[in-house]
Amino acid sequence: MRPDIREAIDGYAKNRDTLGGFLTAVMENDLLGAFERADNGNQRDMLEIVTYVYMHVPRSAWGSPERVTAWLAGPEEKPYEPVTGDRVEVLNNPKFEGWTGIVQRLPFEPLEGILVEFPIGVNGCFLPAQLRKMN
Repeated sequence: MRPDIREAIDGYAKNRDTLGGFLTAVMENDLLGAFERADNGNQRDMLEIVTYVYMHVPRSAWGSPERVTAWLAGPEEKPYEPVTGDRVEVLNNPKFEGWTGIVQRLPFEPLEGILVEFPIGVNGCFLPAQLRKMN
């Protein structure tokens, strides 16, 4: 994936920056529209781009035109910053989505992620955007 595409996705996720037609179609889950608007390089990198969106963009910010519109119009929200001992729920992760656990260590090298321990004795490493603090 080209650096400018990664930067645009990060700006959308972190600052609610607007996107061009190609990345808007990606966020809206419009496969045909994304391929129609993509240049050759982005067509080749589509799997990597979609995987990056899945792993790094809040689930409420992609998946349909309505979600994209709501994300761009939504209030500024401070991203969750985990603290050791926080009880968290995993989001945007196909293997662990919906699981709850306790934050054990920050950051967890080599991925600069967060180590979460689950009640069944399984550990996982996640990015902050994949976790939601539980009350």
